[in-house]
Amino acid sequence: MLALLVILKFTKSKIIPLIISYFYVITTFSQTVSYLKGNDYITKLAIANTKHVDVLLGTKEIVFICLFVLFLLVPIFFKKNIRFKISNISISIIFLILLFFILLPRFDSSFIRYYQKVQQATQISKLSPIFELYNLSKSYILAKDTDLSNKDIIKPVPVSMNDFSLNIHRQKKLNIIVFFVEGTSARLLNTYGGKYSKLTPNIDRFAQSSIKINNYFNHTAATYRGIHGQLCSIYPKFGGVGGWGDKNKRAEIINSKSSYTCLPEILDNKGYETVYFNPHFVNSSYFPALARKVGFQTIFSAEDSTEKFLNGSQGLNNEGLTDNQQFKAIEAYLKDRKSVKPLFLSAYTLETHAWVDVSKDGIKYGDGSNHTLNTLHNLDYAFGKFVNYIESSKYKNNTIIVLTADHAHYYEDSYIELMDKSYKKYFVDRIPLIIHYPNQNKEIEFDANSATSIDFAPSIIQLADIETKAKFIGRSIFNKSKDKTRLNISAIGNDPIDTFIIVNGEIYRNKFSHTNKKDLEKAATIVNNMRNHEL
Repeated sequence: MLALLVILKFTKSKIIPLIISYFYVITTFSQTVSYLKGNDYITKLAIANTKHVDVLLGTKEIVFICLFVLFLLVPIFFKKNIRFKISNISISIIFLILLFFILLPRFDSSFIRYYQKVQQATQISKLSPIFELYNLSKSYILAKDTDLSNKDIIKPVPVSMNDFSLNIHRQKKLNIIVFFVEGTSARLLNTYGGKYSKLTPNIDRFAQSSIKINNYFNHTAATYRGIHGQLCSIYPKFGGVGGWGDKNKRAEIINSKSSYTCLPEILDNKGYETVYFNPHFVNSSYFPALARKVGFQTIFSAEDSTEKFLNGSQGLNNEGLTDNQQFKAIEAYLKDRKSVKPLFLSAYTLETHAWVDVSKDGIKYGDGSNHTLNTLHNLDYAFGKFVNYIESSKYKNNTIIVLTADHAHYYEDSYIELMDKSYKKYFVDRIPLIIHYPNQNKEIEFDANSATSIDFAPSIIQLADIETKAKFIGRSIFNKSKDKTRLNISAIGNDPIDTFIIVNGEIYRNKFSHTNKKDLEKAATIVNNMRNHEL
């Protein structure tokens, strides 16, 4: 504002003060809404996921934003239609005063809550909305100037079948079913110590006869990078908007020869039937293209599942199938399946997304006041019914079932209110990895020692005893030997400042941490160099 006053003092321009006023108000307003709804200022990751902004903004928010935009036109309307003289300075001052009184009743205590959040959040407390916009703009420039030398590229290695630490009898040609559930951290699941009684009883029961992996973190986010990165053991260069969401970029990705090999492609070459269940409607996501890229031969989207497996029942979620519908569709597919080939089936479930509550067919937790608890409880219910089917089906003794997440839960308000004071608002956290192996009747707890989900594909390859010459950036978490080149690194989006390292279970972020600063900077270089050589 001081800069604005100086300009008003010395400039003769009638338009510059108005432009500066607009810039200041719009920037502060946008950053405030972003922080109130998402507990962070606008990030590159948020921009990359603008296709799904409807999840964040409800009808009230959209109406209010439209009214705000209309109100921005008031000074221009005054200038053109009021005949008596009125200066730009007066217009700007009147505009800002009126805006304050219009916004205040709408947000009431929310503005106070916003400033309290700003003061309390160590990540944000010293940064203004304008300065954060500057940092955001600068990050796009810095990303282009990243060191792309080969010195910090981690070399991919093959999976060793002999270097296996679990005390189980491995079988060959087992079916493999993998569920990537949307945005779920381990900390709320009862089997991982979650404090909300009977929130996830079915997942707990599943874990009691499975391999439960502890201290296992997501290596990237959001969903497109999370699933792509786990299936292929990479830090994906592209996410949603600007990557898979861009028609030309999508064609480039699909048609290019990859420098990596993915789990579905490997299993397809080993004689597996590879199937992907996409819960989205075809036109509301880019998952069919991603699934084809990584090697799935059969892809069912919401329309396919509705027609073939749900007796024509329409998707009850705005973007596709609910979690209950998704699990029912997969169960119906397995019942009808006639192929004698071993099966690799992977599915994504979407209802545990941040800011989303359960749909009409869902069940709520307790009094239903917290949608994070509701959606997780509902996921548990749907998954429990699927597990019941498996236990009485032909798949009981020949199928590996994996429950994990695409990434950690995002730090929305309904999630934060469930956390204790030690929780850090990072998009990196421990995520569940629970693997049921056929004929296993007791729980095996396994410490991953701060490994990340970049190790997912080689770990499944080793556990399923799949002989392959394929090489991976990640290392199997089940290796007996300790590999010093293991990457305990998480990289959110493609911004170097959002690189994290995990040391003894503690998460350090490149943007704010003065501890391990050199290691964090090296980690950012490693990730960006690998992305440069990805396609």
